[in-house]
Amino acid sequence: MRRNRTALERVLLRPQVLRGVAERDTTRSLLGAELALPVVLAPVGGLALFTPGGALAAARAAHAAGTVPFIGMLSSPRLEEVAAQSSGPLYFQLYVQGDRSWLKDMVQRVESAGFCALAVTVDTPVHPRRERDISNDFIPQEARDRPNLDGTPPIEGDRGQHRASFDWDDLAWLRGVTRLRWSSRAS
Repeated sequence: MRRNRTALERVLLRPQVLRGVAERDTTRSLLGAELALPVVLAPVGGLALFTPGGALAAARAAHAAGTVPFIGMLSSPRLEEVAAQSSGPLYFQLYVQGDRSWLKDMVQRVESAGFCALAVTVDTPVHPRRERDISNDFIPQEARDRPNLDGTPPIEGDRGQHRASFDWDDLAWLRGVTRLRWSSRAS
């Protein structure tokens, strides 16, 4: 957090006035979608805790604002329902879980539903231990249901469903089983 604050303090915003900005265009293209608002909604698995519509409500809000949401793999409702009731492009966030067969099936579901891009989250090789959730006995409804996880993928080790052995070869394989546009994130 200290490094982030220090880096942010190095940024100097200099307002420029009288620059003739009568015509403005913030439109940008990202992973095949045109964005009127050059900001995307990040995937949040627990959205249903805050709004009954969960990821569907986020998708509707994003599309109304002229941007695209990332729909989280651990969000609800089911990805197919979000796609069927959405009015614009959708991106899907994938946690690496299970074996190759399970991953391929998940990606094919995403493609079949009509999503246009896939973001693979690679900075969480194991399911995190969230001390605050443990001490508060907090188990969100989505953690019990997880509608996008049809059946339980094979679990590797004893730290939950994430696949810690996923590597560059696996990523190359995964890219080869889909026509979706790609983004991979490591923070």
